[in-house]
Amino acid sequence: MWKTLSIIAALLLAGAGAVSHLKKQDVADARKELQQAQENQGGLEGKVEEAEKLVKARQDELVAAKEKSEVDAKTLSGLEEQKVSLTSDLDAKDTAKTDAEAALSAMEEKIAVVGKIEELKTIITQLQAERSAAEGKVANLKSQLSGAISEKKSTDAALNTVKKVELDKASGRMDGSFTTRVGTVDSSWRYITISVGDAQGVVKDAILDVVRSGEVVGKVKVSNVEPSRSAADAVPGSFVEGSNISPGDLLRVAPESRSK
Repeated sequence: MWKTLSIIAALLLAGAGAVSHLKKQDVADARKELQQAQENQGGLEGKVEEAEKLVKARQDELVAAKEKSEVDAKTLSGLEEQKVSLTSDLDAKDTAKTDAEAALSAMEEKIAVVGKIEELKTIITQLQAERSAAEGKVANLKSQLSGAISEKKSTDAALNTVKKVELDKASGRMDGSFTTRVGTVDSSWRYITISVGDAQGVVKDAILDVVRSGEVVGKVKVSNVEPSRSAADAVPGSFVEGSNISPGDLLRVAPESRSK
């Protein structure tokens, strides 16, 4: 019995010792963890404090920015109101200026009308005289223009005549109303002389009918032209058989040589 109790007591003492050793180890570990936690807590508290300071600084900046924005808005509003007021005042002054200028212009017109009536009468008289002189000049210019037009027409007609004459000369044509008489006749009847020339409208190479008793008896072709005389050759085969050229025979422009 006593041994049994001794064994049980020994076991209890051994168990208590083990428990005691285990509790000391746990306490040491717990203390280390507590110290580590406290250190970690200190670091976190520092970071939290720093973060709170940053938040506070940002909040202060936002408050300052908001206050400045409100001040700027008030200033801008005041400036806008001032601008509107100045614009309205300027418009009113412009209107007043325009009215004053119109009134001044009306007064000046009245003064001019009242003060310059005699001068206006003189000016009107002068203008009437100038108008009469201008009308005279216009009439004179119209007359000159009419004369110039008439002269131009005459010049154009003369020029056309000259051109026609030159064209007729180049083509051997003459005025269809031209007539003259045979002057002298060559003994061989090969050519004749005519007592008129270039001044009377004779054209070289023109064909002339030789007329006797109203009948065409032959033809001659103008071969030479001088200012007051000319010569013509008989056209072979054109004379009626048994006929010849005689001084005094009538000469007229043949149809093929008449000017168009």
